[in-house]
Amino acid sequence: MKKLIGSLIVVVITSIFCLGWLISQIYLTLDNEQALPDDIAIYQSLATDLAYSLNNLHKKSELEHLIENWPTHTKYTLQLQDFNTLPLPATLQEQILSGQPVLLASEDDVSIYLNIPNYQLLLSLTLPLEHESSDKLINYLLTATFYFGIVLVLMVWIYPLIRRLMTLNQVTKAFGKGDLNQRIKSHSWSYIQAIEQEFNRMADKIESLIADNKLLSRAVSHDLKTPLARLNFGVDMLADCQDEALKETYHQRLSHDLADMEALIETLLQFARLDSSDIKLNLEQTNLIDLTQGLIDKQQTAITIELLKKTPIVEISADANYLSMQLSNLISNAINHASKHIKISVEQTIDGAVWQIEDDGKGFADIDTSQLTKPFYRGDHSRSNYKGHGMGLAIVERIASWHQAQLSIGASKDLSGASFSLIFPYQKQ
Repeated sequence: MKKLIGSLIVVVITSIFCLGWLISQIYLTLDNEQALPDDIAIYQSLATDLAYSLNNLHKKSELEHLIENWPTHTKYTLQLQDFNTLPLPATLQEQILSGQPVLLASEDDVSIYLNIPNYQLLLSLTLPLEHESSDKLINYLLTATFYFGIVLVLMVWIYPLIRRLMTLNQVTKAFGKGDLNQRIKSHSWSYIQAIEQEFNRMADKIESLIADNKLLSRAVSHDLKTPLARLNFGVDMLADCQDEALKETYHQRLSHDLADMEALIETLLQFARLDSSDIKLNLEQTNLIDLTQGLIDKQQTAITIELLKKTPIVEISADANYLSMQLSNLISNAINHASKHIKISVEQTIDGAVWQIEDDGKGFADIDTSQLTKPFYRGDHSRSNYKGHGMGLAIVERIASWHQAQLSIGASKDLSGASFSLIFPYQKQ
């Protein structure tokens, strides 16, 4: 938006000043050329010779008689007047007294004044200026040219903006009708590049949310149907059963199914809380090694968990509670898939820190690893044959995004199983 406003101000101000200055210069040039007739020098010479001749006449009456009988069919007029009746600045008075002509121009005519010293008179030769109509026409044409130039410049500037807005309108309509693949191809020269990029980000977010909701609906319906069916079956069997030992077995199965449903609901609520936009992180310096060791000590498993560390302290700026949830999910995921051994390594880098966990399980086989962080995605292969709801890695990625960390999924080189890495950037507290 700043780019749009800035370009508009610069283009308008620059075009107005440049066009105004250019047209003003053209007008002043034409005005100066038309201020006096082209043959003014001829009339000036004529007036000079005439003043010299009048000054040499013997009688004033002869001078006046000559002026009175001057032909009237000429386009100029001659007059005599007393020297003191014409108020002139001192410089012009000196010019006239020295015998030089003085030109005085008005809107309608131009007058040439010459001194007749022997009679203390001034001779004036007046020429009319006949360009009033042409002046008005030129003024109108120049004014029209000025405004036409302004409009043209604005249209040249605004045309790309109109095209981008029309494109944005078309893409928005198509997106609103359900074509979620619609995106705007943003260009660096676009005035609304920021708006286009924000629209694309919004579209990506909406498409992701809709996809997650579809996956959520399918997963929840599937995961709830199974325990509900078992519950119905168990209740029916419990009502018909007379054997106390079988009743106890049915009670245990019912309790187990209820626990599964409760775990699913808790997982959904947990992920919903993480999806909230008003999450506020309590960032503090956290030692990854101490935090990881504490999480390992809480695990009750026969699988060996090895913690590799090059330094006793590896600190990052993070929210300790959410970071614990993130690492705990990764450790639990590794325990569910490992055969005997899990290796965790923590390393401080120049740019931050790297936390990595590897297991000796069957790996990913043909699973698309790019889908693993989607909610409720478990795939159909080796790493999916366990009890769980497929939310662990979705939670891990969500918390990673809050901390500007990067989650990397691959194969373990040492243990031949899966490998998960969290790359934390360096952040000031």
